[in-house]
Amino acid sequence: MKALKYYSVYLGRPELFDQMRKRANLRWKPNRISDTALRILTKDSVNEALAYLSEISSSDIDDRYKQVVFLAAETGIRAKEIFLLSKLKDRIPVSNGFYECFRSKEFLRRSKNLFIVYHDEVIEKRLEEVKKATRFGFMHAVKRAGLGSKLQVLRDAWANLLLRNGLAREEVDILQGRVGQSIFVRYYFTVNKKRLYDEVSKVVSEIREKIKN
Repeated sequence: MKALKYYSVYLGRPELFDQMRKRANLRWKPNRISDTALRILTKDSVNEALAYLSEISSSDIDDRYKQVVFLAAETGIRAKEIFLLSKLKDRIPVSNGFYECFRSKEFLRRSKNLFIVYHDEVIEKRLEEVKKATRFGFMHAVKRAGLGSKLQVLRDAWANLLLRNGLAREEVDILQGRVGQSIFVRYYFTVNKKRLYDEVSKVVSEIREKIKN
């Protein structure tokens, strides 16, 4: 049922699932995880994210706060995690092209974990700039510019692009910390990390091209 619902949303025809469900007299009650998946699969999230990136790039807000937006777009992590990683990055080991945040208890919670984050020189420089910023200052800057904060849209678009590039939804959930610690450990220490890095790199490159343009 979930697979059919997700596919109909991805095709942009959610009514097809509803028609089939009513004809077959089937019940469907999405849970929180289902709602997240449906939001990610919505194609408009990518278009909305790209439009927001363009507005931020051409705005006159402080460069520190632009870097917050670019990091959200390129890593798919949460706002709180961006600021935390900027403060702790020098203590976080990098392996196979990813910050291994799971090695620091500050990033591990009962839910909304942060396990690994894409790393390269650009990400490193952006985090260094964000060190000089605050979350309150960011919210104030984008509000004053009339743009607001759409970091959740950027997070959803990042996941959407990874799915389009062939990653499984379960892999995207792991990258964005929507699974428990035991599931992550079983995955991370058996996965082909080069393949994972290469797939994420493709999406990051695509996003950076949009930022430039």
